[in-house]
Amino acid sequence: MSCAGIPISHLPNYNPAYLGSEVIAIAYNNTTYSAAVSSLYSYFHIDDIQALSGNWENTYNLVSNRVSYWDNIFKFPRWESTYTTVNLASASWNDAYNVVIQLSGDWNDDIGGTVQGTNGNLYNIIPRYQGELAGAQRGDHSIDLQTLRNNTTQVAKGLNSIILGGRDNTAEADFSLVVGTSGNSIHTGSYVFADSTTTSFSSIADNTFNIQSDGLRLSDGNEGSGKLLVSDENGTGNWSSTTKSLSVDGSISVSGNILSGSTDLVDIFSIVQNITSDVEVGGVEKTDVITAGTTFQEFANLLLTKTYFPTFIIPSAHIYDNIATTVEAGTTGIILTVNFNPGAIQGKLDNYIWDPNLKQANRAGAVNTYLINGINNGTNNVLSLPTQVIEEGLNTFNTVVSFNSGPQPIDSKGNNYSSQLGGATVTDTVNVYGRRKAFYGSSNPSGGDSPRDFGNSLLDPSNGSTFNITIPAGSTRVVFAYPATLRDVSSVKYIEGLNAEVKSVFSQTIENVEGLNGYTAIPYKRYIFTPVTPFSQEVNYQVTI
Repeated sequence: MSCAGIPISHLPNYNPAYLGSEVIAIAYNNTTYSAAVSSLYSYFHIDDIQALSGNWENTYNLVSNRVSYWDNIFKFPRWESTYTTVNLASASWNDAYNVVIQLSGDWNDDIGGTVQGTNGNLYNIIPRYQGELAGAQRGDHSIDLQTLRNNTTQVAKGLNSIILGGRDNTAEADFSLVVGTSGNSIHTGSYVFADSTTTSFSSIADNTFNIQSDGLRLSDGNEGSGKLLVSDENGTGNWSSTTKSLSVDGSISVSGNILSGSTDLVDIFSIVQNITSDVEVGGVEKTDVITAGTTFQEFANLLLTKTYFPTFIIPSAHIYDNIATTVEAGTTGIILTVNFNPGAIQGKLDNYIWDPNLKQANRAGAVNTYLINGINNGTNNVLSLPTQVIEEGLNTFNTVVSFNSGPQPIDSKGNNYSSQLGGATVTDTVNVYGRRKAFYGSSNPSGGDSPRDFGNSLLDPSNGSTFNITIPAGSTRVVFAYPATLRDVSSVKYIEGLNAEVKSVFSQTIENVEGLNGYTAIPYKRYIFTPVTPFSQEVNYQVTI
């Protein structure tokens, strides 16, 4: 095929693609060149591209520099498409490279671990990730593994200090150690083991071992109830039987019984056999037996202190009403109130001294029920009976109060004394008497003729009772009446008339008179005096039944 003088851009398109064995002719400067298509690879400098492919930026530059070869040599369809794709995408290669470089600094932080040497300190160790709140500068040669803190100052500040973990801890002092929550070693050489609570816990002195805990367990395989933790001359400790010997400062040696569970030196010595007292001294009475095993502390208490016992005030109840003890028969309505006294356990210590007059506690427990006049009123101690009628004679109202068990009494030594008062009941009654009245007056002001209409009265009259009748000037009659069960009137004296006896001027009749509120009527003796003319002045009569 001849293509002399034909620009390469006018070469015919070929589909399918060239296989590389085809011959191509090229005219250049009046000279024709021909060669196989496969020999064109040399124009693309493939070896150069492969050698430089490790650097995207250089690759981009290389591609850009080789553009003229691609366009001028041969418009091969696939090479042209590849060139276009590479040319368009290569502009972003440099940007992607820069982004990767910028972000690569965070990769180590995200993978955990520790870092040695921070804030100009070459020897301290901290976590790569310090948590949401990073700590301030650490002390030289410190180790701080804590990743939770409320304040940047909660770090291992001291020289050679250590925080093993936990949260909100601070190792202030040199050569100190902290672990747990909210611990602070503020003394040189102190070890602080805080618990899980948020209560601040700090060391108290240099070179101390400080533990915040609800309990402490030491186990050597020999632990058991009643054993003592003892140490040899080298400070090696172990749990030992309470019957072993005890030495003090190398100068006092005691063998024999040691009271188990003791925490004070005086408590570990005890009496080895029973002692019967033949004297009275302190709290020890004659014939009292001091038993084996009694510690010296307990024996001293017996000698120097006496046992005092409480006394009791028994529980009681009191019922009372809102009306008088004696009222007129027929009175309606009453309110009953019950006061419960739980009694008392008398006697208690006041500043280590027994005071028999101080109340220790109530003798009885709380009230269960108030039974008032046969009505269960629950725990309410007031009962209103608005329709209750007070009958003539004796009217009795009662209460029964039930209560719970009371507390246990104790003596001056804190020991139980006697026994608690069990649940029980207490009772009480109140009496109200219904009585009749005597009535008296002059010139009935109400206009009625019944003795009750004369306004003046005397409750519960009896033989010998006296009352005065004041008779205003102008009065036209004088009247008095009382129950017919009493004797006839004994005397009526005219006070202003030198106590002259005027009983004879009164006439007597018998008539029925009701009690209050229409209560059942009974016979009354009625006495009436009607003068010929009205009284000209005020006078007074004294009546004696």
